[in-house]
Amino acid sequence: WEGVSWLEEVIKEIHLSSELELALPYEVGPAKHEAQVFESSWGMGGKHYVWDNNETAWMWEIIKKAGKEYEALKKFADGSDVHRLAVCQALKELMLIQSSDWLFMVSNNLTRDYAMKRFFEHYTKLLRLSNCLRSNKIDKEFAKWLYQIEYEDDFFNQILPGGLI
Repeated sequence: WEGVSWLEEVIKEIHLSSELELALPYEVGPAKHEAQVFESSWGMGGKHYVWDNNETAWMWEIIKKAGKEYEALKKFADGSDVHRLAVCQALKELMLIQSSDWLFMVSNNLTRDYAMKRFFEHYTKLLRLSNCLRSNKIDKEFAKWLYQIEYEDDFFNQILPGGLI
């Protein structure tokens, strides 16, 4: 196990234990000293170079634009099912644009072309979703395309409708 799965198992075992009890830090007492947080990563040299460098700077500009676009497009949703689905899909596309894998692959020249292709595909989808919501051009063609990309990018369906918007 690793990550969240490991932590979940630890918490279950503590819950079943008669000797251990879960507690929040503030319940245990005041902090003894202030923690110093330092940059660290599994990336090259323990730093973030593979994600933030001259070869990926342009990607960060698009990631920032995509985030602003998502925030703006939410204002145009009217609450209908198709609008709600479009906003949910836009959030999925934003998360896919923000995936660190694309930056990593570009920096390491690992399937660079594939990474850039996928990065731009998700950005293009987000822009089309935004343009359709802004112009209220929600027709049968849009709905068909929306269901198609929903199928292509099929993840986080259980939390989006009421969770993150």
